[in-house]
Amino acid sequence: MLARVAWNHLADPADHAAQTYCDLHGVGGALERVLAQADPAAQALADRWRLRLSRCDPWRDLRNVAQLGGRVLVPGDEQWPPGLTDLGSRTPVLLWAVGPARIDWSRSVSVVGSRSATSYGERVAADLGSDLAERGVAVVSGGAYGIDIAVHRGVLAAGGQAVVVLAGGLDRLYPRGNERVLAKARAEQLVLSEAKPGVSPTRWRFLERNRLIAAMSAATVVVEAARRSGALSTANAAAGLGRPLGAVPGPVTSMTSVGCHYLLRNREATCVTGAGDLVELISGLDATREAQDSLFGPVSDPLDLRVLDALPRRNGVDTAELAGRVGITPRQAQAALGRLSLTGEAVMTGGRWRRAFPAGGR
Repeated sequence: MLARVAWNHLADPADHAAQTYCDLHGVGGALERVLAQADPAAQALADRWRLRLSRCDPWRDLRNVAQLGGRVLVPGDEQWPPGLTDLGSRTPVLLWAVGPARIDWSRSVSVVGSRSATSYGERVAADLGSDLAERGVAVVSGGAYGIDIAVHRGVLAAGGQAVVVLAGGLDRLYPRGNERVLAKARAEQLVLSEAKPGVSPTRWRFLERNRLIAAMSAATVVVEAARRSGALSTANAAAGLGRPLGAVPGPVTSMTSVGCHYLLRNREATCVTGAGDLVELISGLDATREAQDSLFGPVSDPLDLRVLDALPRRNGVDTAELAGRVGITPRQAQAALGRLSLTGEAVMTGGRWRRAFPAGGR
């Protein structure tokens, strides 16, 4: 735990050199090697982090979160969002958490959108929040102006489960104009952050935060988004992880719906007009898994799992390329693909293989 808190203090989420070193040696091993400057890579990290190392005090960080009534979540904890492991080397080493809610992450949906939302968008977001709450679906968002805070208001008004993912520390409820709603979520629901208490939100932290929102929930829906909206980064992250993606259509004359229409046309997002569409997205995941398990059993063969992990979710690969990725022969790859197609995990289109989309999940 202490090693993870210390590494969280030292390494920024977008520090790829630190991520690579941590993947190679593990969190504890990487920290020890940096402190000892055990190799050139460790020396380079220690040189960059000289000031941070002088100020690193994991016990202080733990005291600070405890004063907020918070705690630290690490991979393997009961309340750790399991979807975060799909981020691979970009999985956070920990999350700072505060709030009493216990989330069933398999029944959670991320709802994101424009900060400059229209009254139409805010009304749709609030209705989605309250309707999802009534259906027992937890709602994940970022707490920003516009769509984020509208959906949280809807969830909280209906007594549902809200998860707010902050770009700064748990003590930096941002933006200040939403502080009352965010404080209510912190007291009654769940507020998470990759940044330790005391860290201010910055532009790059918002972008890094978006990958967490996309990964921790079972599906993502964009309510309103201009063509260059930050909400599209969350949508792209969700699509890249193979998460079901939805978008709410709007007036063709509205610039705040251009991004949603782009997702519907180019990202094959599901058209969402109400909470029922979102429930179908996540229920489709469960139904597909149950049907596959009941017919064939879950994928358990080690070779099949390696092939499945290497399959893209979009823009398929041919058998030879896939074999090269996994490090097996084309004959072995073909046999594994045959088994995966029987379980519904893999499909071939135009001679190229990819992962199967769950029912309603495209």
